[in-house]
This record gives sequence, structure tokens and C-alpha cells, in this order.
Amino acid sequence: MKQWKRVVTGCLTTGLLLVTGLPVQAVEEDISGRTQNVTDGNTFDDGTLTYTVLSNMQVSVTDCISTATNISIMPEIDGYDVVAIGDQAFAGCESLQSVTIPSSVTEMGEGAFQSCISLQSVILSDTITEIPNGAFLSCSALQEVTFGDAVTKIGRMAFAYCNTLTSIEIPDTVTELGEQTFMGCSALESVTMPEGITALPAYMFQNCSSLKTFSIPDTLTDLGYLAFVGCSGLEELELSDNHPVYSLQDGVLYSKDLTVLYLYPAGRTETAFTVPDGVTTIYDGACFAAPFQFVTLPESLQVIGSGAFDYCTNLQTVTIPEQVTAVYDHAFSDCESLSSVVFAGDETATDNALQIGSYAFFCCEQLMDVTLPKRVTEIGDFAFGATEQQKVNADGSTTDEMETIAVSGFLLTGYEGVAAKYISESRSNGVRINFKSLEIPWIKIVSISLACTVGLVLIFFIVRLVKKKRLTVAEKQALEAATAERQIPLSKREPEPEPEEEPYVSILEDLPTPQLTHQFGHGVPEETTEEPEEKEETD
Repeated sequence: MKQWKRVVTGCLTTGLLLVTGLPVQAVEEDISGRTQNVTDGNTFDDGTLTYTVLSNMQVSVTDCISTATNISIMPEIDGYDVVAIGDQAFAGCESLQSVTIPSSVTEMGEGAFQSCISLQSVILSDTITEIPNGAFLSCSALQEVTFGDAVTKIGRMAFAYCNTLTSIEIPDTVTELGEQTFMGCSALESVTMPEGITALPAYMFQNCSSLKTFSIPDTLTDLGYLAFVGCSGLEELELSDNHPVYSLQDGVLYSKDLTVLYLYPAGRTETAFTVPDGVTTIYDGACFAAPFQFVTLPESLQVIGSGAFDYCTNLQTVTIPEQVTAVYDHAFSDCESLSSVVFAGDETATDNALQIGSYAFFCCEQLMDVTLPKRVTEIGDFAFGATEQQKVNADGSTTDEMETIAVSGFLLTGYEGVAAKYISESRSNGVRINFKSLEIPWIKIVSISLACTVGLVLIFFIVRLVKKKRLTVAEKQALEAATAERQIPLSKREPEPEPEEEPYVSILEDLPTPQLTHQFGHGVPEETTEEPEEKEETD
């Protein structure tokens, strides 16, 4: 039945073309079924494509039926040159499998083939100079792209989320690339870059998890912000020895003078990584999703860039050197195994003021205790002790929306000032974090001590005063007796009993008999009753 319809429609179309004077050979097999109609003064509709008159006998393709499968755009229709493909002209044509663009077309609109999920191949004419933003965005079946010789620019997200695209060869004519050009191309294994490219835009290869190698052209001098973020399969970088900006050391990309760490390929398998001495900056996303468990940072390090160690899920401990002055946003976020963060140096020193960016240690659920040095001058939102969970509605249901909550039991130790301010701001955002201050508030301590001393003194005097006013039972009885006695006349008072006399005892009776001492200190011998011995008579 469908075949008969196609035959009948083809015959009608051929007859119509003969009547209008157009050559029959201009009709391609893949656009059979078109019926040309002038819907208004500025629009043509052939049953498959809609053309809009621009000016000067030129038209643009502005729409396509969703059931079209294979399209070869006509270079001319009813005497009008087809010179452009309008914005989103083929967007959402889920059945479209291939498209051939004639040389008459010099311009493509943004999102021209967006979400053509069945589109497998594209042949671009030599006259197209720019592939616009989102031109082939989310063409999940796209496997092959043939560029023309005139393309100089590929726009933002032009091939983003083309999940089956395995390789891409960018022509030498291209000098400019847009952000996120190949983002989400999870099957992309190889990319050929032209020597004319000077900069990679931000997030260009984000989440290209199958990309294993990348060759850096000698003309490339700007790697771009997080250009390879999420490239978990990247194992090897290729770089000439004469590159003017970059240097490879043990497969890791540094600046020529070895002061900046630009990229650690996330597909490597080391469990430990030591950043060389002399490195002062770890670039944004340089070690994103790296597999190592331990990292040693040099004393020369000063800056840890945004997302530098983001999603390093195996990282367990890290010591921040004393010279570091900035730990930027998301630097260590989502390091789910991170349990220890130590800030080296004298924690009371104020030299080398340190700023910690927002979400710097966000979603580090194993990190339960952090001590900040006094030199910390800035802490961003949710930098510590916070994580995410799915938002729960009032009825108990959940949504895809996430909300930030506090890590239960987290203890932040730091000095009053910035740390206390951070805690306050965190609470205002609905996150509660335990906080302990290392700062000794001497003024408060002295003030409280003085207040306590004054209070104790006052209490002492009050107690003394109360005691004076309060009498014991015996004192009350004596007072009552004395009062009653005063009321009795002296003549009627009973005489007081005389005290009994004690017998006289001489105080000498109990004294010991003194021993006489010779004037020279020798004792005088006691008298004895023994008779002296008689002298022996001598002749």
C-alpha cells in the first residue's frame, strides 16, 4: 500500500515539475513524495520541506516533516536558489537518517539538526564556512561527519552528546572552536586537531570517557578551562619537544618552566602522585577524577585551582602547604574517601592570607574534623561539612531536585572571625555545623572574672549582714532574760552568789629541785652518807 502511494505521489510530482518548467532530474529519490504548494507569499511547501523566501530570489529551508528519512536538499526550487538552512529547520526529525547539503547552501542556522536521533551521516558542502551553535546537538546516532573545505569555525555544543561518534577529523581550515564542542561524546576515541588551532575552549571534551590519547598541536597555547574534565579514559598525551608553552614530565602536562601543573591524565593507574618541587599552581581541573589515593603537594605550591582535585574519589588524605594562598571553588569536592585535611605551618600565624572557595570540600562525607589556621580570611558557601541529598517533599515523595544538608557530627575548629562568620552564614542557609573556637577571648575572660569576683564579694557581705541580723536560740533566750532583768528594781534583785574560795597552793611545791653548777661549769658532787675511806697507814 505504501509503495502504491509513493508511485502515485512521484507521478504527480513529476507532472507538476513538467508543468512548472523545472527539470525532472532535479528530483532525488529520497525526496519523492514532495508536493510543491505556495502556502503564502513568502513560503513554499513541497510536502517534505518548507522553504522561506529571503530576498533577491533566494530561499532558506525552515522546516521538515518528522517522518522524513533521507534528504538531499535541492539547490533550487521554482527558480529560487536554496542558500541557507534556518534555525532548527530539522530539529526533532527523529526519523531522519542522512542529509546531503548542496553547494548552493552557504549558511546554517543554530540547532539546525538538533535532536535528530536517527541521523547517522552528514556531508557538508564546500561552501559552508561555519557550523553554528548546537547544529548537531544530541544526534545520538551520528557516526560520520564529512566537513567541507571552507569551514573555519565550529560553534558551541555543535556536536555535543553525539554518543556514537567514534572519531573526528577537524580540517586544517578551522581556526576557532566553541565551548563544549564535543561534550558528552562518550564513544569518541580519537580526535585530529589542525595546527592552526591556538586555543581549546572550556569543557570542549567534557565527559568524553573513551578518549585515550590526545595530540597537542604546536600552535595550541591555551588549554582551556576544564577542557578534558571527565575524560576518565585519557591515558596519554602527545607533545613535541619544541612546544613553546607546554612540557611533558612522566606523562603529566606542565608549563614549559614547570611552575604550573596543567593536566594529569585521568586514565593513569598510579595510586600515589607527587607534585614536583617548584610547582606554584595546580590548574583548574588538572587532576579531575584522578585515580590516586595519596597526593604530595610541594612547599612551593601557592594556588590550587577550581575543581583541581574534584571527583578524586580514591583520595584519602591531603596536606595543604603553608605557602598556599587560595583553594578555589570545588577544589576537593566529591572526594568521598577524603578523611584528613591538614593545613601545614603555624596555625596562629597570619602571614599568607588564605581564602577557601565555595564548595571547596563539598560532599566529602568522610571528612569529619578540620582545623583551620588563623590566616584563613575567607570561606565560601558550603566549603565544609555539607553534602547533597535528594529533596524530600512534604508528603514524603522525592524529586530529582537536590538540597544541601549538613554532615552529621562534623567539627570545624578555627579562630573567631572568618570561621565564626562562615558558621553563621551556613546556618542561615539551613546547614548546621558544630564549631569550636581556638581563639582565647582574653577580654571576655577578664571581664567575666571581674564580674564573678565582684559578685562573690557582694554575696560575702550580704551573708555577713544577714548573719548579724539573725540570732541563735541561745542568744535570743539570753536577750530576753536580760531584758526582763532590767525591768526588776535593784532592791528586789537577788544577790549574786559569792564564788567559792579555792585552797592556797604554793606554786613552788611543783617546781623541781635545781642542780647547782660549779662556776667553771662542772657539777658539784652530791653529798653522800657513806663514810670516807680511811687512809692507809704508812711506815
